[in-house]
Amino acid sequence: MLKDEPQGTLGFLKKSSVRAGMLGGILMFFVLVVWGVAGDRSPTTPAGSRGATQYVSVIGQMRRIPLADGSVVTLDSDSLLSVRFDRTSRYLRLERGRARFEVSHDGRPFAVIAGNDRVVAHGTVFDVGYRDDGSIEVALLRGAIDVSRLEPGKGRSARRQVTLEPGQRLVVAPHSDLPAPEAIGHEADWTRQLAIFDRAPLSDVVAAANRYSVDKIVIPDPAVARLRVSGTFRIVDARRLCTRLAEVFGLTVDESTPGIIVLRRQPPK
Repeated sequence: MLKDEPQGTLGFLKKSSVRAGMLGGILMFFVLVVWGVAGDRSPTTPAGSRGATQYVSVIGQMRRIPLADGSVVTLDSDSLLSVRFDRTSRYLRLERGRARFEVSHDGRPFAVIAGNDRVVAHGTVFDVGYRDDGSIEVALLRGAIDVSRLEPGKGRSARRQVTLEPGQRLVVAPHSDLPAPEAIGHEADWTRQLAIFDRAPLSDVVAAANRYSVDKIVIPDPAVARLRVSGTFRIVDARRLCTRLAEVFGLTVDESTPGIIVLRRQPPK
């Protein structure tokens, strides 16, 4: 087992964000509404016609953003969030990436959009994020959340509801029914930039690390990509991670091409 960092707290792991262009055909979204229930508050660009404000994180950056109502949002690497508050509501839309919401109660509903499903949250701390395959993951750390799918073309009425309890998550694929909740399990807290792997293929570790790095790790040999990895890693330093993996598995690290780090088997002696 490889151990690079101490074990983190409860969270959920998403391999990488989905680019905005990949989301054009996805008809699914989540609305998380918190009824009544703490970075970086730099001003950003208004988000289009509705006068929202956009917060963005670049690759490798994690932003903790205090909002005007006292809530706090943590944006993962390469994420985009639109925020619009008025006298009666708090409206947020996760355009890409992943975010953690720590909601301050002030009497107004707190709605987070990420597709075409609705989540009513009676709690304060939850994660929402896009996966590579276009699915959306919601993880509840504290409180309670009701997730419902909206019926298209019928006045957006809910047709099914799933309730999450603390320590549960829901992963909803595009154009699919709502699945049953599942346990989050023993995972590192992504807000600390940690990831836990339990006999995961090396390709999964690389995908997680590439989310935080401008220089991308590449494994050309499928047999190397299938090597199993266990341990807790701080995945924000691609070069350090590659050095550790090379030591354990007898690989070489090739950085001869700018922007690419290649992991290969050592040539036979």
